Amino acid sequence: MKPKFIIFFGSVISLMMVTSTTMASALSCHQCVGGDFLLRKSLMQNPIALQKMGWVHQWAATDCLTGNWNVIDCQTTCVSIWIRKVEGYSNGVMFDCADDLIYHTPDIPGKGNIYSKEAIILMDDAEYQNIRQGYNITYQFRTKTIPVDQKLMATYFPVNDGNFHNVNEKYMTYPAANQKMSTATLIFYWILIGICFMGLLVLVVAWIKCCVKKPRQHAENEPTVIMSSLAANIDQHRSENQISRQYTEISV
Repeated sequence: MKPKFIIFFGSVISLMMVTSTTMASALSCHQCVGGDFLLRKSLMQNPIALQKMGWVHQWAATDCLTGNWNVIDCQTTCVSIWIRKVEGYSNGVMFDCADDLIYHTPDIPGKGNIYSKEAIILMDDAEYQNIRQGYNITYQFRTKTIPVDQKLMATYFPVNDGNFHNVNEKYMTYPAANQKMSTATLIFYWILIGICFMGLLVLVVAWIKCCVKKPRQHAENEPTVIMSSLAANIDQHRSENQISRQYTEISV
């Protein structure tokens, strides 16, 4: 094989690799939150409801309502999550890339695994909607960049409510792997552990009463049986002696 052909072949392979990498990362997504989305952490990260989702710390520095967002590369699809309280005035929205974001949710049936470390991957446009815990939650997955429509934001969020801006960073944390459980969740698990412990204790006590005391009672009854047998043997021996004496007297 000629050296020129080897160089040409290597150049083609390198170009193909660069092209495939560029195509794979060609999708760009907006990254921002708006409204009170950051306050809905307990809704979107709820192990009791089998809701497992990452929580991105970059969200704290963004605001979709004012046009303050990041633009990030994405390998799968862009996603937006819209949260509206069924009764009352409470709305939140999030735009991001779906890579390593949503692992399992009852809002998207048949997708994801609560015990898996792989996020839900959708390679086509899709939309899911569900009402959970008093909130109407809508997921939008798109293979193209989802625009942050300011007109839509103006109709979706009350303009006069200042609580929807500049949410305190105490509600922010790092992705799902480092999440701490809420107080309510900890109380639930402690109660569950206590119930399991009490059940195990009851089973142990029942086993002790049924399986340990019976052999002991049997052992305590053994001396009585032995004494009864010994008394019967003595009586039989005495009877035999009396019969032997009577027979001797008759013979004499």
